[in-house]
Amino acid sequence: MIDRSFQYGDRIQLTDAKGKLYSITLTKGAEWHTHKGMLKHDDLFGLPEGSIVKTNGELKFQIFRPLLSDYVLSMPRGATIVYPKDSAMILGVADVKIFTIFTSWGGRCEEDWEGLHIFHPKM
Repeated sequence: MIDRSFQYGDRIQLTDAKGKLYSITLTKGAEWHTHKGMLKHDDLFGLPEGSIVKTNGELKFQIFRPLLSDYVLSMPRGATIVYPKDSAMILGVADVKIFTIFTSWGGRCEEDWEGLHIFHPKM
């Protein structure tokens, strides 16, 4: 049988009673702090998946290994270069056609040959 207990270096996901997710990497001697107490990483070491742990402020969390979708959402993001071949794919997937006008607030408006339609955000 495979040992699925948490080891140092494992990425874990803490889920509180409201369903809010927190993602941390177990590090020897480290602590994770919240507004209602803290958890020592050493206390999580060796626990099986699905265990319920409490902070010193009595806030309960259930611990799991993150799903791929959770892992991707918790990754740090930064600016990147968009190359022409990538921008073509992005435009195709976003269903952007010629003469589509995008506004700075995220909406879009289609232009017809009769004239230009302009979107204004509702105030």
